[in-house]
Amino acid sequence: MVEAQGPAQGGSGVVSKAVGSLKKLAQLIKRLRAADRTEAGAQDAPTLFQHAPGSLGEPIITELVYSLLLGDSSTSAARSAMKRLTEGVVDANELRVWMPTEIASCIGERYPAACERALRIKSSLWEIQRRQHVVSLEHLTGQPAREARAYLDSIEGVTKFAASRVALGCLSIPCVPLDARLAALLTHEGVLEDDAPLNEASSWLIRNIEPADAGLIHKLFQSWSDEEGHAPKPQDHTTTDAPAKRRPGKAAPRPAKARTTSTRSAKSTSSPRSSKSKG
Repeated sequence: MVEAQGPAQGGSGVVSKAVGSLKKLAQLIKRLRAADRTEAGAQDAPTLFQHAPGSLGEPIITELVYSLLLGDSSTSAARSAMKRLTEGVVDANELRVWMPTEIASCIGERYPAACERALRIKSSLWEIQRRQHVVSLEHLTGQPAREARAYLDSIEGVTKFAASRVALGCLSIPCVPLDARLAALLTHEGVLEDDAPLNEASSWLIRNIEPADAGLIHKLFQSWSDEEGHAPKPQDHTTTDAPAKRRPGKAAPRPAKARTTSTRSAKSTSSPRSSKSKG
């Protein structure tokens, strides 16, 4: 299941900072496999991969939008949000022209980072339309794995988690989709080092598992995240490639409460119209 590898070295021969523990990764996967009741008789990745509910017209586009909803959320919440989206539009092209506020309202304004997700969904669909002159990613099915993955990563608004999940589920490219929610669990287990960037951690994971097991491991990790994971706090939340653990930083000072009299004074002096009306 887990491949043993030596420490990574750069061109200068200097050993790079450790990203994770191979021993603890192997122990975790063994434990998750032992606890999983659905693994027997379902070893192939296509069977293990849980595709998006509903349809936006094209399977790969549908999976992309669903993956943007799933990152840093739970499967049940993402499936409910996706169901509302697919019932509210005819296809991805109609979703493309929706306003971000409409998308956020449809998936639920209390959904984790709903406004950010809405912007990412709209940006990605517009970017694909601009490049392909149609909201479609079917052309990726005939491309080499490296080129197809690079294309997914380059789409504006698409997270590494979403790109990895689409590559795995639609293009059979071995990946381990990793979001902040899962990374926090892996960090707690000692599999990942504190502050390991998500993109480096995801690359480290896929380098240290058997490629044929990527579908199974994604399924095990997603189920584990659904059961024990928590959405990042609003101030910590990001669906980009930031570290799993927030780095300490200087907190922004809270603005002092202005007195009622000074507020009124500021309004009266700052508005030219007020001055003229009083003069």
